[in-house]
Amino acid sequence: MTTSNQKKYYEHNWKNLTGLQMSPELAHLGYSWVSALPRGNCLDIGCGDGTNAQKLNTLGFSTECCDISLAAIKKARAKGLNARVVDLNSPKIPFAANKYSLIWLSDVIEHVFWPDNLLQLIYRLLRPGGYVFITTPNVSWFIIRLQLLFGKTLYDIHPEHVRWFNYSTLTQTLLKHGFEIVNTSAYNRLTPFPWSQKINLLKKLDGTSSVNDLFSYTLAVLAQKPR
Repeated sequence: MTTSNQKKYYEHNWKNLTGLQMSPELAHLGYSWVSALPRGNCLDIGCGDGTNAQKLNTLGFSTECCDISLAAIKKARAKGLNARVVDLNSPKIPFAANKYSLIWLSDVIEHVFWPDNLLQLIYRLLRPGGYVFITTPNVSWFIIRLQLLFGKTLYDIHPEHVRWFNYSTLTQTLLKHGFEIVNTSAYNRLTPFPWSQKINLLKKLDGTSSVNDLFSYTLAVLAQKPR
């Protein structure tokens, strides 16, 4: 997927999408983590229609947000949010350095062609002692392993994802860019969709807990820029 195709893809999707576009379990975990942090300026990167940004505002943060899709940004602005269109594949993004006490990056980093560049930008935007909350799918999840074993490619599984991470690569990449790991967790899924939605007993097997290389479906990391 090229950058121009990526823009078209999300513009088309956000004409119809609405609401939380991440694991609700990890969203609520993230809210609980950041509710314990000092309040200040917050940036929701890849904000979609602003659902997370709205919640972060209710938690006491002063939240700005951005997304590649104009359709998404129009929805966020309709909610009264300070939102603008930004392409994260650009070498720079139009936000002030050392301004933010929190950056929220939920299920976004896997859609960026140069995640190292994005993390460098995030490090620059955070004030000393500021935090970044990141979620991303776990490429080591056992269902993905089985799909690859039976001949599928990562592109077949999620063509909109251009980068993939597991716990080791995500945390090592953050450490490489100067961040300190504060907290980690995962949404562990033992039963793939849609079985988990159809059978309540199976759904009870899933939930947030410590990271497991095989069974973690989505990873969550809270990292800090040193003071």
